Amino acid sequence: YAEFTQILVREVDRLNKVLEDFLHFARSDVQEQNVFEPDQVLRDVLQLTRLQAKEKRVSIEWDEQKLPSAVGDSSQFKQVFLNLILNAVQVLPDNGKIRVNSRVEEEKIQMTFIDNGPGIPEADLDKIFNPFFTTKDEGTGLGLAITHRIVLNHCGQIKVENHPEGGAQFTLTLQRAGHHCVVEVKDG
Repeated sequence: YAEFTQILVREVDRLNKVLEDFLHFARSDVQEQNVFEPDQVLRDVLQLTRLQAKEKRVSIEWDEQKLPSAVGDSSQFKQVFLNLILNAVQVLPDNGKIRVNSRVEEEKIQMTFIDNGPGIPEADLDKIFNPFFTTKDEGTGLGLAITHRIVLNHCGQIKVENHPEGGAQFTLTLQRAGHHCVVEVKDG
């Protein structure tokens, strides 16, 4: 009886998490043109994920530099960076490596998250941002869908590809603050 109760509680918690993720995904999160500091938010996320990375002996390298302000909400982009880093940590074998590079262009800030894991099967690359798509045993399949939605809702872009040297590469392009952008809201 106690074992059944524990399973039931775990399943209720899991379903609650699925529901929360779905509601977050379904909400229209088009923001006013808020600005945030991507380097500070990334620094905070790396601090938050340090223990999990250390437990798996995953190293994270970042070409830390002062980046200009970007269009977006800092708490939502904390979720974006957290999803990208934790997904990489989860798929990497022990002694894996994550590298974060950034570069600034006139109106854009580009941040690239590269891991040396198994990469993403070619057949899955165009599905990776779809709601409920997952290759993991645990998880809702909403993390990258939410990430995609947040980025698009803040005049950004995100793309995924397999890195030529192996592993996955997520490239995030953010709109620099001070440059007007218009978010196109699409139904469905």
